[in-house]
Amino acid sequence: ADRGDDANAIADMALENYVEMRDKVNDPDYLLKRQLSLMLAERLPDHFRPRYNMVMFSAIPYADAFARGDQQAELLAELVQGCTTIDEVDMAAAETAVLALGLLPSGSTTGRPGPQTAG
Repeated sequence: ADRGDDANAIADMALENYVEMRDKVNDPDYLLKRQLSLMLAERLPDHFRPRYNMVMFSAIPYADAFARGDQQAELLAELVQGCTTIDEVDMAAAETAVLALGLLPSGSTTGRPGPQTAG
């Protein structure tokens, strides 16, 4: 990803975050997807990470985090379809689907610089 792609991703994620905070935090479907997201991140940390965590706690380029976040959001929507509680989600199918996404994007060669040190 280049700087322009990353800048566009930052703007898109900022708008999505605003809409999410404004409209979705009390929505049962959103809360179910959020719960599933956290469970999948715990079970498959190399394959699934919430977008916020990719942006804030990794060196994954913003554009890559944005794209992977879209893939994961689509997957979460499919997995919770017809479910009202986390117990209704087919976790075996969820894990298989997450593994099919592949490993998370790498942030080792590109991405945000690490903390600056004085000296």
